[in-house]
Amino acid sequence: MTRSLGTTSTAQGRPQKQDARILHLDDRSQWLAWKTAEMLFTLLLSKQLRRRWLLEHEHVQSTPVSQRLRPVALLEPVSTPAGWSKSRGTSAAEMEALKYHVRLLRASAEKGKELVAEMERRIQRGDPTSFCHSCVADDDREVFLTKCGHRVCLTCVRYSTNDQGQYECCICFVPTSFVSGRRTLGPRGR
Repeated sequence: MTRSLGTTSTAQGRPQKQDARILHLDDRSQWLAWKTAEMLFTLLLSKQLRRRWLLEHEHVQSTPVSQRLRPVALLEPVSTPAGWSKSRGTSAAEMEALKYHVRLLRASAEKGKELVAEMERRIQRGDPTSFCHSCVADDDREVFLTKCGHRVCLTCVRYSTNDQGQYECCICFVPTSFVSGRRTLGPRGR
């Protein structure tokens, strides 16, 4: 087999394309691609958060006000595309930080999709929607509401607390605290 820039040849002389997954971009194009991914995943995540909020809001309408758990929706701010400066460029640290942020957004969006599906399933069965968003346990555990809008059980809180005693949300991967006085019982504890 002989190699040229974009194709290879088989023994019969027919051209065969190289693997299309390998694509090398210059720094500017790579930065723009990651910024685009950041905006798209942020929009997707915000859409899922809004969907979760609407599902919970509709579901609790029949519940007495004193027993309701107020849904919290904190949407991700959508970043705006900043101009690319050839003289400034982007440092390797900035690029790695952007890539890391996109990976976190993607993981949060994937988990958000699972949470929406679980909420829809529970609503169809008539179960309460206050469940641990981390382990999705279907028992009578107490569930705590975090300031980032997720619900976690005490077991998951223990596993996700760092050495300084700060809880790091295992859904959105950021340190957070709890909304005071907003704890609920699990499905069987009501």
